[in-house]
Amino acid sequence: MERNITGETDSPSSGSNRSPESVDDPLAVECAALRQKISLLEADAVRHQAILEELRQNEAKYRELVEESCSIVLRMDAQGNVTFANRHALSFFGYTESALLGKNVVGTIVPFIEQSGRNLEELIHDICEHPERYQDNENENIQQDGTSKWIAWTNKGIRDTSGRPREILCIGNDITARKRAEEALQEEQQALKLLLESQQRDLKLVAYEIHDGVAQLLSAATMQFEMFNELQNTDSDAGVRAYQSGRNLLDNALAETRRLIADLRPPALEESGIVEAIKELIAMRESEILPRVEFVYDTELERLDPLLENALYRVAQEGMNNATRHSGSEKVIISLRELEDLVQLEIRDWGSGFDMSTVGTDRFGLRSIRERARILGGEASIESTLGQGTHVLVQLPITHKKDSM
Repeated sequence: MERNITGETDSPSSGSNRSPESVDDPLAVECAALRQKISLLEADAVRHQAILEELRQNEAKYRELVEESCSIVLRMDAQGNVTFANRHALSFFGYTESALLGKNVVGTIVPFIEQSGRNLEELIHDICEHPERYQDNENENIQQDGTSKWIAWTNKGIRDTSGRPREILCIGNDITARKRAEEALQEEQQALKLLLESQQRDLKLVAYEIHDGVAQLLSAATMQFEMFNELQNTDSDAGVRAYQSGRNLLDNALAETRRLIADLRPPALEESGIVEAIKELIAMRESEILPRVEFVYDTELERLDPLLENALYRVAQEGMNNATRHSGSEKVIISLRELEDLVQLEIRDWGSGFDMSTVGTDRFGLRSIRERARILGGEASIESTLGQGTHVLVQLPITHKKDSM
């Protein structure tokens, strides 16, 4: 038998056939542990690769979704510089990617000052500082060609580890049509309010005229007839005078009533039509007083719908009064023509004119001309230049006619 290094003799049962990888061998144990770790790492690598592939696919889908979105998608940094813009954003604003990325939104796609007067530079700065305050926001934007657009924005802040905004994700949709409709509605409401106020004012004036004129005359006439009843049997001469005074007061009341009716709707307009009514309107002026008013009209013009005739008369009245009172022109021309399915009224003077940009919305005379035309489905343009006069042009569609009277 062989002896081992300890001097003991090996026997068959002493384990002389043990494997080098025996659990009693530390190196074998460590190798086995390493192989197990390698196996786990390989499995993890496979899983990580699968996750990375899924992330790449998701990112590709996300980018495709963002790029193909019909919404404007932008990202800007904490200073308001554009860091990303999808294709729709670039197309909408009219920029190439290289021309927009890195540029500050203020001065490129956002004006410094909104048309309403709001400071958008301050607004963007506040959005960058406190995006949570502006999760939903509407403001004016500008395209590269200078066209103004209104965008409804949804903003989401992306913060760094310190909690400071790092980027702001902005998703926007064009609401220009809606804003224009809202503005038109507001203008419509304002115009209707002015018309109602004017109507109320006219009704009050008529009421005052009736109270101070017709009613007073009728009251005085009644008193005279009461005196006549008392005096006719005791003092016939005084009774006759009271009766005659009462008759005169009634005649005056009738004349005043006719004047009020003429102010509401001139008899010539009712009886003979718009041409004769405008002739009468001009004839009521003193002919020797400047400016001279000339009337040019279409001799074939037929009777029009009463609403249309009344609108034309009031526009001619307003335009002529403005020109004769304020223009200082030596001549005013009123022109009335029928053009296929339109009737056209023009009032032109060559006087002092005025600066259109300084005319306030409270100038009801000019606004009433536009509103009368708009209500009847037509158009009115008013052009004036300092030192060169004023031109009023109104075109109204002829929708109905009535037989000549």
